Amino acid sequence: DLLLVTGRYDEAFWYQERKNRYYLFRAVGSLAPSLSDERLTAEMSRHQHLRALRVGAERMYEDVLVRGKETRRFLREVRDNLSRRGSSLQHSRDRLSRLYPALDPLLRIDGVGLVEVQKTVPRGAALVAFVPAREALYAFVVTKEKVSVQLAAVERERLLATVGELVDAFHHHEADADSVRTPQSPDPRTVEMIRTVSGWFVRPILQEIREVRHLVVVMSPQSPWLPFHVLRAGGRARSPYVAEDYLVSYLPAATLIKLETVPLAVVKDVVGMGFAGKAPWDVEYELRDVRAFYKDTRLYFNEKATLQNLQVEQADVLHLSASFTLGQRHPGNSYIRLSDGKSFASSAQVLLGDLFSLQVFPTVVISNLSRGGTVPHVSIPYICLANGSGVVIMTGFVPSRKTKRYFGELFYTGLLSGKTSATAFWQVQLGMMKNPEYSSPHMWGAFFLWGK
Repeated sequence: DLLLVTGRYDEAFWYQERKNRYYLFRAVGSLAPSLSDERLTAEMSRHQHLRALRVGAERMYEDVLVRGKETRRFLREVRDNLSRRGSSLQHSRDRLSRLYPALDPLLRIDGVGLVEVQKTVPRGAALVAFVPAREALYAFVVTKEKVSVQLAAVERERLLATVGELVDAFHHHEADADSVRTPQSPDPRTVEMIRTVSGWFVRPILQEIREVRHLVVVMSPQSPWLPFHVLRAGGRARSPYVAEDYLVSYLPAATLIKLETVPLAVVKDVVGMGFAGKAPWDVEYELRDVRAFYKDTRLYFNEKATLQNLQVEQADVLHLSASFTLGQRHPGNSYIRLSDGKSFASSAQVLLGDLFSLQVFPTVVISNLSRGGTVPHVSIPYICLANGSGVVIMTGFVPSRKTKRYFGELFYTGLLSGKTSATAFWQVQLGMMKNPEYSSPHMWGAFFLWGK
C-alpha cells in the first residue's frame, strides 16, 4: 500500500507478484512432480529431501532458542547446520530452475519487474494485473509499447466483499448442474453486482486497452476466479460484456507469461477421458458428442479412465472430465479422482504432481465436477501450462449439463473449421451470448481460458 500511494509502482508490482507466487507456491511447492525425464524427476526428489532437511534444521534452531541456557552450547553448531542446509537448498533451486524453468513456482517465491514482463507480452495483447490496496484498486496495464497504472477509488474490504458475493452468486447455480433444465437468468442483485464490479475493474482501463484485442488477466490471490470476462466493458448495465470485445485469458501470476508452451495449430486429434467418481454425473453424455466432429476420438470411461492409459496418449486436445480436490491443509495431497482400473466404479486418488508425467497436449479442456462452492485452485491450470500446454480451458463453476454439451458442440465445430483452440473458445463465448437459451452470464461465464 505504501509503495502504491507514493508512486513507486515498479516495486509495488514486484511485491504483488511475489504475493501471487506465494499463493501458488503454497499449493504446488510440496508437490512431487513425476516428470517424463527420469533425471529431472530424481533431481526434484533430491530437492524435496533437501527442503525437508532445511525445515528440520529451522525447527531445531527454534527449539534451541526457546530452551535458552540449557541448550546454548549447541547454538553455534545448530546455526551452522541451518546455514549449510539453506545453501544446499538454494543451489538445488538454481540448478532445477536452469534445467526446467517452468518448475520455478514449485521451487521458490519471487517477484518480477514490469520491464521484464513487458519484454514477453505478446504483440497485440495487454497484460492486466490487479492489486487491491486499502483505499483503491490499482490496475497495471502492460503492452509492448507502454506501461500504465490506473486506479478506482474503492476500499479493499468493500471490493473483496462484493467480488466474493458475485462469485457466490455464480456458485448458486451449481445446484442444478446435473439437471437438463435451463437455469434461470441472473437475479437483479447479480446484475447490479456485475455493473458495480465492472466500474471498478473495467472502466478505468478502457482507454489503455483500446488498441488491443487480447487481455491476459492476473487477478489478486483474494479473488483468483472472478470472471472478468463477464464484466461490462463500459461499466454500465447495458454495455457490452468484456468478452464481446476482447479475448480474455488468465494467468495465476504475471511471471508465467514467460513460460515456453507448445504453439497452437489446427486440431486433428482429440482424446477424451471421463470419470464421475462420487459425482452424480454422466460424463459420457458430455464427451461422446466429440465423435460427431472427430470420428477417431479416443474415449476412456469407467475402469479405462486411468492415469496409466492417459500417460501413453498423445493428441492435439485432451478433454478431461473428473473431480479435482485441493488439500487446503496439506496441498501436496491434492488429487484428481480417476479409476484404479480394477472395476466399473472403484477409484484412485491421482496426485496432481503425477499430471506432469503426461505427454504435452497443446490444448487441455478440464471439466471439474467438484461442486458445492468448491473453488478450483489456480495450481491446476498452472500444472498444465508448466507441462507445455498452450491453452487450458477450465470450468470455474460447474455449469449445467445442457450448457456443457452446447459448449462442446460450438467448440469442436470451431476446431473442425480450422480455428485454433483460443479463437474457437472466443467464438463459443460469442455464440452462446447470441443464443437466448445460453446468453445468461452464469452459463457461458463458467468457462475460463488460461494461458498467454
